Amino acid sequence: MPGRTQLSSEHGEHLYQQDYLQGYSISKNGFLPDREPLRRLSSPYYTPWETLLDELPLLIKERVIRKAIDRMPVLSTGKIHTKEEWRRAYVVLSFLAHAYIWGDEKASEVLPRPISVPFLQVSDHLSLPPVATYAALNLWNFTCSGTDFRDLDKLQSLHTFSGTQDESWFFAVSVAMEAKGAYIIPVMLQALDAIQERDYSTITSALDELSICIEKLGRLLDRMYEKCDPTVFYHQIRPYLAGSKNMGAAGLPNGVLYEDEDGALSWKQLRGGSNGQSSLIQFFDAVLGVEHRSSGNDARAGSAVSSGTSKPTPTFHEEVRSYMPGPHRAFLEQVSFKKSLKDFAYELGDSDEQRQLWLSFQDATKALGDFRNKHMQLVARYIIVPSRKHSQVSVTNLASASSRPDHQLDKELTGTGGTALIPFLKQTRDETYGSVTCRFSPAGRRRVRRPHIPPSGSTTPQSPVPSSARPEAPSDIPEEADVPREARLLRDARGKLTFVGDCAPLSLYQTVRQIVASRVDPNAFTPRTSRVSMLENASSDPLLPGNDKEPYVDPADVQRLVSMFISVTSGLVDFFENAHLADNISAWVSEKGPRDATSAVNYLILAIGSQSVDEGSAARYFQYAKTLALKCLGGDLGTETVQAFALVTLYMLRACQINGAFLFFGIAARAAYSIGLHRTEVNSRFGPESHARRDRLWKSLRVIDLFLSISMGRPPSMSDIDCTVPCGDLDANGQEKFDLLNASVQILSITEEIVLQVYSRRKISLQLTEGISCQLRDWSRRWLSRLKRTVDEVSGEDRQNVIGACQVMSCYHYAVMLITRPFLIYELCKRLPENYTSADPPSSSSDNSGRTRLANACIDAASLMAESVLGLVNRQLLDGRMPLIVSWLFASSLVLGVGLLGGFGRILEKYARMSITALEYFAKNDTHAMQYTLIAKSLLSSALEYLQSKDIGERLRITESSSQLFGLIPKESLRQDQGYVPGTNTVESTIASAHQGSTVPQNSLAHESPTSPFHDIDPILLSLGCSLDSNSGSSFSNKDQQDQADQVFGTLNLFPLLDGNGHIDLAHYF
Repeated sequence: MPGRTQLSSEHGEHLYQQDYLQGYSISKNGFLPDREPLRRLSSPYYTPWETLLDELPLLIKERVIRKAIDRMPVLSTGKIHTKEEWRRAYVVLSFLAHAYIWGDEKASEVLPRPISVPFLQVSDHLSLPPVATYAALNLWNFTCSGTDFRDLDKLQSLHTFSGTQDESWFFAVSVAMEAKGAYIIPVMLQALDAIQERDYSTITSALDELSICIEKLGRLLDRMYEKCDPTVFYHQIRPYLAGSKNMGAAGLPNGVLYEDEDGALSWKQLRGGSNGQSSLIQFFDAVLGVEHRSSGNDARAGSAVSSGTSKPTPTFHEEVRSYMPGPHRAFLEQVSFKKSLKDFAYELGDSDEQRQLWLSFQDATKALGDFRNKHMQLVARYIIVPSRKHSQVSVTNLASASSRPDHQLDKELTGTGGTALIPFLKQTRDETYGSVTCRFSPAGRRRVRRPHIPPSGSTTPQSPVPSSARPEAPSDIPEEADVPREARLLRDARGKLTFVGDCAPLSLYQTVRQIVASRVDPNAFTPRTSRVSMLENASSDPLLPGNDKEPYVDPADVQRLVSMFISVTSGLVDFFENAHLADNISAWVSEKGPRDATSAVNYLILAIGSQSVDEGSAARYFQYAKTLALKCLGGDLGTETVQAFALVTLYMLRACQINGAFLFFGIAARAAYSIGLHRTEVNSRFGPESHARRDRLWKSLRVIDLFLSISMGRPPSMSDIDCTVPCGDLDANGQEKFDLLNASVQILSITEEIVLQVYSRRKISLQLTEGISCQLRDWSRRWLSRLKRTVDEVSGEDRQNVIGACQVMSCYHYAVMLITRPFLIYELCKRLPENYTSADPPSSSSDNSGRTRLANACIDAASLMAESVLGLVNRQLLDGRMPLIVSWLFASSLVLGVGLLGGFGRILEKYARMSITALEYFAKNDTHAMQYTLIAKSLLSSALEYLQSKDIGERLRITESSSQLFGLIPKESLRQDQGYVPGTNTVESTIASAHQGSTVPQNSLAHESPTSPFHDIDPILLSLGCSLDSNSGSSFSNKDQQDQADQVFGTLNLFPLLDGNGHIDLAHYF
């Protein structure tokens, strides 16, 4: 390989050895040609071909394409000379061949001589199969009105089957992506060369640039929706892209029969064109070391042996290289022989530059996985959804075969390349993510692969994997394990048992209570902390008589109440044009319009705005609006119906009626699906303004749904499946616009994945945590600094943005706590004695294992949240009813109390008191917050008493040791034998009484606002890779206790029941 040159820019300067790349037909445009492809063959001899191709869409539409081709003479390829002409001939014959096969009511199993003879000759010359490949449909089938092939708006396809703009756009998107990614090829080749020289800077820079490049390709892929309609694609375009492999259901059980120039006949089963044949995407796989195993025919690994032979079945990705132009195939094979960046990234080592390389490698691999995930979403919209719609067609092709009634399962769908569509795409995506995170590993138990450790004195280079991120588990602990499902039940206000899932803050409380009561203080969390229902409280509003009398609205109050509504819902929902909302409601009040869903919406806005200023008026507005909304439910559904029941949900959440909110939200969710809010293409039909408003209404519903689901540990009412509403918006520079609603949807979606991957699957592993931490880092990089600026710098005049930013940041902090919480509980159980009466004091652990650092990350997130919320409370910017903040703040108080109890640092007392002070503020209006305050205080009190007794015991042992040295205590007072009982010794009594006299005041720090040691921390520290060092004491030395913890958690069952048999004994709690 020639020597390296300077890294290239996106515009192609300093390209990597132009002559080397040109030898593989790689131009400045990457795998695209250097210039536009030929539009016609120059020789008039080929006019019959060109004429048919010009008229192809019309001939297909009138179903006369086969007659036209049958009448055509068999033309020789002897007048084709240049490389460009051979490529042009391949494009022409590919289109004509597929038009003949699929251009009538039934597929043709025979390709006539006028096509098959020259097609076989041209394909043989180009080392390509005689089928419409990605090269024929995309690489050599475009024209550009400018000179920059990256400009999608200037690209157009030379030929299409349907004659539609949709098809031209479909092909052009792939062309633009190839051109957009061209610059990264020499960059990554330089990175591969840099491995030999261990040039970390070059490799890291290249990986960072690769992440950026793949994200740009993803944004281009997102533009597919602009001009390509899914229905047109599914019925008019996709059928003609199909090959002849695995197409029995579409009418080609044996493939297609070809005849060569000698009259010899042969059946061929070939894959049709697909983006899986893109050399650029396979290049990304090769440099990152992503390995694929699927044969594409089903979900089995590619190592499976073909029936009747001992020859391994090639994987799909190996097979489709033969569908790429010969030089491109040779290039990929050459790159595959090199040492991949994955191999280099996994070598042992722990220097700063190696850690940075590892993180960059993670980000690049995740970017490629995200790209494939985005492609799956595209497939869902363009193939899965249309396939479920019944179509009255008489033809038999890929579309009709996929839409048959017996196609009940998505996994039965076949791709144009002959793959088992959904299983194949899922496996390809999961293998990409798994290349670095193993996050989608099989359900079966697998052992952690321990890296090779060189012998002492070896000079073998070390790995860039940070020690904080690398798994440090004994070899006998499985990476993943099945965990039995458990249930938690709590009583509502009327004594009814209600389900709460493991991811809920209340579930964490139950776990903490059991551990503290059994190992620290049996009197902790006395019955008074359970007297008020922690799940559902009876309404604090007076019960109003059920009548239809419309409540009076004072026009002078409208502006204030609407402003309050906008503030308290900021970051959660965005239903309306806020700038005009007050004026619209004022006009409605003066007009006294009909009693309809719109009236219900307006009353609910006023009710929510009144909750913090006038509970009586709020209750009257709410009762009337709820009744009106239910009456209107039987009529025509519209956005007002969705808004009304979503607002009912918000009101009930703020009134601490979470079960009622959960039920009413189900109506809002079903109504949203009924009017198509989850499909942005449906929303676009209502005009630009309504399109944006309907999209934002859907995203608002997702936020409410995910909060309800996560806070209660229950399944959500909505899903992103079949949803096409984007959760991001880019500015002219390609940067994400600052939008609180988008930020909220994104972070709650990550939290939903945590629930699904950990708390629902009942599995937890360091690798899984690491994979999710990549997503949290990515979100943090895009949003956290802007949110912090909003909270810290915006004045009280912009209160709604401050509240919104606080709510979004609280969701982020809770997401970090949720993924790391199991490791904190593990550490707590490891550090505490099995029984609170044990005479052996527990020791804190100062090890720097992955588990411990994750436990610290959980505590750090809780500390940051407590400080942030209390800061806004002190600035008098937060309303007294903030159910989302209260719920996450309660979890924060539990984490901080547990951290203090587990010896993670006495500084945590300060932050525990911060969380309590913030909860006390909300407790004035929120009965949940009142209960949470009692719990947090009880936990803090137990932790302080426990730490004090631990300090006294340690001091006693030190004093006895001193006495043995110098006789400080009279001899008769010393222990005489091993029968000594703690508490009977004079020395102990004296010292204990002295220490008991210096009890820490419980409220000494309640109103302090100290400078946080976390305020300058980079958000990346809340990821797996790094966390604040704990202020812990001596290392854990009780081996029996360590073994006991490992025995309990060795299978990573980090969700212990309070009591056996899947139920909780509630008798002594209430």
